[in-house]
Amino acid sequence: MNKPLRPLCLLLCALLLVLAPSAALAEYNYEGLLTPNIIVIDAGDLAASNPIYERAADTKLYPASTTKILTCIVALENSSLDTQVTVGEEIKGLYELKNGYTENSSLMGLVQGETLSLRDLLYGLMLVSGNEAADAIAVAVGGTIENFVSMMNAKAAELGMSNSHFMNPNGVHSDEHYSTARDMAKLTAYALNNRDFAAIVRTGVYTVPANSVRQNELKLVNSNLLITAEDSPQYDSYPYAHCIGVKTGLTTKAGSCLIAAAEKDGARAIVCLYGDPIDTKGEQLQRFTNARGIFEDLFANVYTTVSGEALNLQTTFSCTVQRGRPEDLDENGQLTLTADISQLSIRGLPSELEQMQANPAAITTEIAWADSLAAPIRQGQWLGTVSYLYNGREIFSLELTAPKDVLEVAVLSPTNDASAPGDSDGQTTGGLLTEPTQSQPVKKGMSPFLVVLLVLLGILVVVVIVSALIAAQKRKRRRLRQQRRMQQQQQRRVQQTRPSGSAYGQAYGRGGSGGGARRDGTAAAERRSPSRQPSARNDGQAGARPAQRSGSGQAPQRTRSAQEQPRRRP
Repeated sequence: MNKPLRPLCLLLCALLLVLAPSAALAEYNYEGLLTPNIIVIDAGDLAASNPIYERAADTKLYPASTTKILTCIVALENSSLDTQVTVGEEIKGLYELKNGYTENSSLMGLVQGETLSLRDLLYGLMLVSGNEAADAIAVAVGGTIENFVSMMNAKAAELGMSNSHFMNPNGVHSDEHYSTARDMAKLTAYALNNRDFAAIVRTGVYTVPANSVRQNELKLVNSNLLITAEDSPQYDSYPYAHCIGVKTGLTTKAGSCLIAAAEKDGARAIVCLYGDPIDTKGEQLQRFTNARGIFEDLFANVYTTVSGEALNLQTTFSCTVQRGRPEDLDENGQLTLTADISQLSIRGLPSELEQMQANPAAITTEIAWADSLAAPIRQGQWLGTVSYLYNGREIFSLELTAPKDVLEVAVLSPTNDASAPGDSDGQTTGGLLTEPTQSQPVKKGMSPFLVVLLVLLGILVVVVIVSALIAAQKRKRRRLRQQRRMQQQQQRRVQQTRPSGSAYGQAYGRGGSGGGARRDGTAAAERRSPSRQPSARNDGQAGARPAQRSGSGQAPQRTRSAQEQPRRRP
């Protein structure tokens, strides 16, 4: 070859490699696929302008239930997952097979009049492709189905889906409801960046609890066999460990449809397959086999890897630790953490990895710190997670752990004069928290043993006081019983010593009537002169009473002591 032409030939070869069809990059036998409409893109290609492979990607097609990807993202961006939705008459047509619905329409199992969260409806929308869930969501978010469809078309235009138009939120066939494989790839790449959307579509099974209107709970199993085959054990070979969603679709006009996404070592790919035949069950399942084969080839042959160290990533980070000892922290009072990237392998398209290596600054970091960063901290304790992002998309994340123990400061050092320098023994001025030294009084908290001892002493004191009060009450009751017993005994003695009525009359009168008159006179006199009444004493000494009768029958003489003599008025 002529030497002057050699540089020109090399330049032409380089241009051919750059401008070669995307199919030349892949070793997978795409020509063996019968699927009419295919596009395979890296998830970072939001415009789907540099596909890994494509076939009739801009041909008009019917998206069927993959429409619900747009329904879901519009609802997430215009409402809250916790919004309570009451299902109304918008789902009535489903059960009457109106408005294009057929007996084969996929349903979540809603009952008119029940209330549930928008979150539950979105899981019913994306996992089991509930058409009635789509209508309920449309009314809840847009007010009417028509208004929500307008929101869908506005979002499609915003994303550059220029060859798409939507007529309903569920994908029920309409000639004016159409899209393309490329437009649906753009939509999916955008939606996967929404964390709530990504969490929903990668879920295998979700349960909606029963309520007062619907008595049974709803078990929702993802129809994407690349995610789970829980209700179909005969399809256990279909789930793919790296699959992260997204949506299936199937109608007689659209054929068998699948949009799937998979992620491995930071590389994320999207496969869109439209129009496969649906005549047999085997034909309907072929979409899952095809998608899995494409993913396996992508991660093995199309995506390449580079070590984390080769990207010159930031690996050191600092955080402030509250109440940490100064000697356990750096000169700025912070703890330095290091992310271990020695075993890190990043997977991506060759061109993308070259750009990363050429411009490491394009890789940014976000750190989610632990709720509490305060001493004491133990070596190896988790303190946060650092995420590495390229073009706004997370490519991998690593945990940040404490490289050493960080002890808690013990006392508050005394504040010295501002002009006095710090002592050479490590004590600082200005009231900084430091570790106690022998020269500083150490304030220790009360020991647990002492606390227990004080509690026991307190209980003992209470027991003693209560026992004393109980004993005092018993003694008081005992004295009262003794007093009552003595009074009763004295009353019995008085009654025993008092003569009977007949004897008393014989002693003081001749006849019964006379004696009685005399007794009456005597009693009246005694009532007029209380001082003359004898008093009963506990010692048994009392005034003289007629207590005995002589043997001759004469009345005993009644005598009075000097104290009982009647007083005369002056």
